Amino acid sequence: MGDVLVRLRRLAAERTSVRGIAEVVQRLRLRASFDLRPLDERSLAATAPRGRRPDCPRCAEKCCRAPHRVRLRLEDVARLLDAGLDHAVEPSPDAAEPPRLRHRDGACVFLDSNERCSIYELRPISCRAYPYQVSEARDRVRYAGACPSWIDDPNDATEDLVKLALHAYEARRKDVILLETRRGELEELGVLGPFESNRPDFETVLERKKKG
Repeated sequence: MGDVLVRLRRLAAERTSVRGIAEVVQRLRLRASFDLRPLDERSLAATAPRGRRPDCPRCAEKCCRAPHRVRLRLEDVARLLDAGLDHAVEPSPDAAEPPRLRHRDGACVFLDSNERCSIYELRPISCRAYPYQVSEARDRVRYAGACPSWIDDPNDATEDLVKLALHAYEARRKDVILLETRRGELEELGVLGPFESNRPDFETVLERKKKG
């Protein structure tokens, strides 16, 4: 377990460098579906409401119930393993997707009998940032309208929540790269499902590139 944790921590924090043409091709493939450029916080507008914050403990809607599933970032996985909570990490059935939190009886495994999060201080990045999200155009941090529960906040936590949303986006950006360039190592660690048998490998991609 210790070795797995050390390797996952390194992967979660790694800023992947380009090593050869194979990895360049992989990054070009990724750019077609996800912008890999780092976000510039200064260029983003915040359209989230000010003077209040989500009231998760009193929320009746519970985004931690089915059909919602929390996708985990690699640093989430490392944190859960460090706390001895590896039973909660479930590889996605889709090998192209990141691991997720396991459900039990239609709800997140960490939702206790009082409808409270039993690992609130260790909750995943997406849980911390929600309902604030970076827009698809990467030009603003918006409020996800699915969250109905709010509480007045005289200290105005909007700035902190915006930073959490940016952190969540940056963690996703790093994971998108790592899921492609370090997939074999992640599968070996058991945090991903099996690699798709019909997905082209580096050599196939390079051959197609030469012919194209």
